[in-house]
Amino acid sequence: MGPVAAVLMTRRSWAEVVDLAAWLAAVGAAPLDDEAGDLRWRLAAVAPSRLGLVGHHAETPSGSLEVRLADGFAEYDDPREGQALAAALGYVPSQHVELSCSAGGEADHLVLGALALGLAERCDGMVNLCGAITP
Repeated sequence: MGPVAAVLMTRRSWAEVVDLAAWLAAVGAAPLDDEAGDLRWRLAAVAPSRLGLVGHHAETPSGSLEVRLADGFAEYDDPREGQALAAALGYVPSQHVELSCSAGGEADHLVLGALALGLAERCDGMVNLCGAITP
């Protein structure tokens, strides 16, 4: 398993979800069926340059990434973490987008970070890196 991240946000309207799906399709995401009723997509072997990144690993493809739009707020081992985050944001996030990568190479970290930032910008959300992103 590679790196993971989440984009925390307020509930999106259906029109905003359609726009989000169109943006994901433009970067190569394909929709997946989800038994739980969440919206999911998979991106296979995305080069960081496809997301506008340049530099050393810009043409190195990542492993596959999975994206899931889900209701609710991320779970924390310590409830004070969630309370502090809600206080800092000024709201309790009612939806989040989960991002997970199948591998842990440098290109995977680059693509995951760029995708999380792109989603956060489009959804006026906050990125939770769920740990260190390298390099």
